[in-house]
Order: sequence, then C-alpha cells, then structure tokens
Amino acid sequence: MQRDVALIESDIWEAGPGAAAEEIAQVDLESEGPPKDMPGVEQALGALSAGADADVARVKRALVAHRAELPPTFDAILGLISLEVERLQGRNYRDDEDAAEAKRQIGVLSTLYQSVEALKALVPEKAKMSASDAEKAEKLSRLYVRTFKEWPRANAEELVDSVCRLGLVGATATMLPMIGITTPWAVAAGIAIFGNKKLADALKIAKEAFKD
Repeated sequence: MQRDVALIESDIWEAGPGAAAEEIAQVDLESEGPPKDMPGVEQALGALSAGADADVARVKRALVAHRAELPPTFDAILGLISLEVERLQGRNYRDDEDAAEAKRQIGVLSTLYQSVEALKALVPEKAKMSASDAEKAEKLSRLYVRTFKEWPRANAEELVDSVCRLGLVGATATMLPMIGITTPWAVAAGIAIFGNKKLADALKIAKEAFKD
C-alpha cells in the first residue's frame, strides 16, 4: 500500500486534503489494512468515566455539523494508519528492544484505527443524534486523544519523517475540531505540519498541548 500511495499523482496532492483523502481512501480499500487481531476498544471505553453533559453536547454538535466532511476525513486517517502499520511490520528491526517498540506502536495504531472506525459508524445521516450515540462518540474522542499521546514515544530513535506519519498528524489536527475536541493541540499541530516543521517537533508540540 505504501508504494501505491507514493504513486499518487502530484496534482492530486496539490489539489488539497479533500482530493488526497479520497485517493488514499481508495488505496486503503484495496489493501489488507491493519492486523485483524487488534485488541477491541470496548474494554477501553468501559474503563472511561461518563463524559460531562457539556462535553457530550459539544461532541454531538460537532458530529452533526460536520457529518458531510467526517466520513472522507476518517477514511484518510484509516488509510494513513494502515500505511504506518504496514511500514512498521515490514521493517528490519535492529534488536529485540526495537522490535518491541514497533509492536507497541502497532498496538497503539490499532486502537486508533478501531476508534476511528467506531466514530465513523456514529456519524449521523441527518441533523439528529441519539443521546446514547453522542455519549459513546464523546468517549471515543477522548480515547483517540489519550491513545494518540502514546504514539510514538518522544525519545523513540525510530522517529522518521514520512508521508504517512506527517499525514496522520495533520489529518488528526484536522479531525479533532470536527469531533468536538477544543484543544489548542489542533492549531499547534496544524502550524507544525503546514509550517514544514519536522515530525519530532510536531509531536513535541502535540504532547505539550495535551498535558492535563
């Protein structure tokens, strides 16, 4: 799949995120995607406390307002996660520690993947959303944010600049406001990506903005 994305015509990339998202989503449909034995997110959701009414309401408003833009945005993120999982699985590991870190990152990415899939299923078709769906979406948005903080570790030696990693940070920055996350991280990450800073800088900015 990495090769297929690399072969996407430059004019598609230049056309903007929407065009690139559609093309990446199409490539993802033709790939195997991340591992099928990914740990489920239901257990993780069960460990989260119920969201505050104001937070649930904010997420609900965001999903309703962005119901048209969210599906292609989610598809782009799913495609980018699949690319990164494939890249990690295909690496020649330096040692056992390197292999363990790659395995950890794959687990983190798998949780992100399932969280996005679950959020995509909750996007309303009309300007209405049930209370139960809104509550689950709020939990999923929190799970995505918490999990994203774990990928990759700031001191990981294998911090390489790549299309899929930079793209995933940028796509996440685009997605967060659409799912009701009002953190300054979205703006900070956007500046980091579109200002052509290195991935390590973007991750540092993200982790700082995510601090409680």
